[in-house]
Amino acid sequence: TLSLEDKVEMNFYVDLNGYTGDTSELNLTVSYTNVLGETAEVQIPFSSFKRVKEGSYAGCYSVTFDKLNATDMRSLCTAKVCAKDGSVSNHMTYSIESYAANTSEKTDNQALKALLAAMMIYGDSTEAYFTK
Repeated sequence: TLSLEDKVEMNFYVDLNGYTGDTSELNLTVSYTNVLGETAEVQIPFSSFKRVKEGSYAGCYSVTFDKLNATDMRSLCTAKVCAKDGSVSNHMTYSIESYAANTSEKTDNQALKALLAAMMIYGDSTEAYFTK
């Protein structure tokens, strides 16, 4: 999902219901390549995971990733849960652009569609300003 308050954030949801290890040894690793071609990897410790109490993700953990710049709205982010012993979960690849496209297709809310389109135009504009 996406939060549109102070900044654009990506929220990842992690189901640990079948996990039997020490959760304090887990982190979410997010890697991406920004518009300048630089590869980045960010590790978010388990202490930043928040248990979801209600809704379709109840029982899972929510992890917020907020390291992208507006120029990187089309950057693919690959996320995986890693343990200190080196084991890794399945991974997922997603982007702000993916969220905007999927949400626009699924909603009839014209105001939300307009907001998502404007957000992507803003991202493209910042990319053009900083890279060209």
